[in-house]
Amino acid sequence: AIDQSASITDAQSLGNGLVQLTLSGISQDTTYNITLLGETSPLLFPSSSTDGLNGFYYADLDFVGTPIHRIDATIDYVDVWDDGITELSLGTGDDNFSVQWHADVIVPETGNYTFRTWANDGDRLWVNGERVINDWQNSGASNQDSAAISLTAGQRVRLRMEYYQDGGTADARLLWSTPSSGGFVEIPQSALDSCAPAPVTALTWDGSENPD
Repeated sequence: AIDQSASITDAQSLGNGLVQLTLSGISQDTTYNITLLGETSPLLFPSSSTDGLNGFYYADLDFVGTPIHRIDATIDYVDVWDDGITELSLGTGDDNFSVQWHADVIVPETGNYTFRTWANDGDRLWVNGERVINDWQNSGASNQDSAAISLTAGQRVRLRMEYYQDGGTADARLLWSTPSSGGFVEIPQSALDSCAPAPVTALTWDGSENPD
């Protein structure tokens, strides 16, 4: 199901657990909620490309309700949200909210990459539709690393990060280690493209259980 004035007019299996949906009544730069097997995620078709990530902010822990959308330059929040979006727009202060971020990252050089999240409370990360980090629990901020992933210069890689904050300090960071960085660094805004429709991985289903 999809909300507002949009509708799903057709659904076709593509094999390998993928379903192609045909939608009507879609407007650019409008955020829709789409629900598949009880899992609800935002859907957005941007009209123009902007460096950064699509951020969808929810006033609860479980991505329920209509999110507030904005473009975030990076994911680098330590202790508090520096611009007050959770307090001014969501009305939740620094607790009891959740966020989904979506973007394509343009790979700068060929080699092995490792992604790292650092969050209080829960976080999980998908790279090209594969969940590579899963720390979905109340906890203090700690480093969570993916396995090394081989990428090619110029390749577009789909990123999706989910985060919730239940209590304590509101921390969320996304870093990577590149072939030449010598350690973990912030993914630069110039390498992030928010123009990709979000999400795609939420529509992946193996036919037996709720999608990841």
